[in-house]
Amino acid sequence: MKIPLSTRTGTVVTNSSNQTFRNIAEICTVLRKNALMNQQLHCPKCKKTALTHAGGAFANTALPERALECEHCRGIWVPRGIIDAWRDHPFEEIEAGRMPSISPDDLRTGLCPWGHGILIRARVEADRVFHLERCGTCRGVWLDKGEWQRLASARFLDHLDDLWDPTWQKRHRAEHSREEIDLALRTQLGNDLFNALSSAIEAVAQHPARAQVLAWIHDRIK
Repeated sequence: MKIPLSTRTGTVVTNSSNQTFRNIAEICTVLRKNALMNQQLHCPKCKKTALTHAGGAFANTALPERALECEHCRGIWVPRGIIDAWRDHPFEEIEAGRMPSISPDDLRTGLCPWGHGILIRARVEADRVFHLERCGTCRGVWLDKGEWQRLASARFLDHLDDLWDPTWQKRHRAEHSREEIDLALRTQLGNDLFNALSSAIEAVAQHPARAQVLAWIHDRIK
């Protein structure tokens, strides 16, 4: 077997040495994680307020990761693992009815509680427009008060990563605009006429003589 040599010192590096280096690296990684776990984490928005373990449904999960809450602004730091788990097995019932007002803290971003830098914002268009903040490194998400409920109610938790994708956002806005137009037209025409027109449009859209049909319709309603 060919034994590798260090290009700088010329010393022999054996397989046992490589394993030792890997063990040391793993130990250092564990020590860094333990140091982070023992330090006091602060709210990205309130800056100096310490985060504590979130209560309610977040406290009842069997996951090793815990959501953290700011007792001042009531925002919540949700680790990536919890978001993935909720998407597969929702653990919190979302109450129907009026959504809470948009938090004033939605106007600004903050820093990742784990020290990874500035959180990246994403615009969310649901019943109201608001913004989410996500860490580009650990992918944890900061939710201002009421935003978790809004996301779940609008089924955006199934597309959380897409909210930071400009292409998906553009497509979603177009679909949302069409839905609003359809709703307004349905209200004006009534369900029966709207449904009849929708069925006719679907049939014509796939027909080879679509262009002639559209010209005929245009001529008849002038």
